[in-house]
Amino acid sequence: ALGILLYFLFCGFVPFFGEDAQSTTEQIMCGYLAFPASSWSKVSLPPKTLIRKLATRNVDNRLRPRAALENHWLQQCASGEAGGDKQAAELVLGVEPVFGERLEAFMRSSATRRLIAYVAGTQLEERSAHALASLFLSVDEDLDGRVTGRQVMERMHEDVGGMSSAGLELQMDFGHFVAAVLDPEYCSRDDVSADAFEVLDS
Repeated sequence: ALGILLYFLFCGFVPFFGEDAQSTTEQIMCGYLAFPASSWSKVSLPPKTLIRKLATRNVDNRLRPRAALENHWLQQCASGEAGGDKQAAELVLGVEPVFGERLEAFMRSSATRRLIAYVAGTQLEERSAHALASLFLSVDEDLDGRVTGRQVMERMHEDVGGMSSAGLELQMDFGHFVAAVLDPEYCSRDDVSADAFEVLDS
């Protein structure tokens, strides 16, 4: 699941998608993972290699989640050494990210605004996606692919006292997490909104 999650993060679609459930299952059983140039030409080799290791069909050969956290490329992302990831994170998160406030605002926003943020999260450039993936994985200690508002705030050393119980206990998968953490000003940019609507219209 982690391999497919990372795949989706980089390109915005899953690698196995047939015309119906049977054809999708056949693709999964085949296990061939393609990286079409139209969506992957600007993505470097290390994340593709990690994705392949996490999505290997043979369970015995599949990279374990805790081993994935020790991956050199992912460690570079977490430390800000992978080509300016700190600056990329600031573009998305803001210079002084306040996750609690953003999560509460996200929960209060309209369904359309939440959908735009969700789609915008799938269109992030590689460096920004690296930074958010590193943050999510550092919070998801039990590696079940979900985190709560409380876990994220504690990881970012934020005071949980002013948060609603709904925000603290909200269960988020990676897509939901990215949509909630995105800088509202980033999501309000004309080019970001236009790209999101183009994806939704396709």
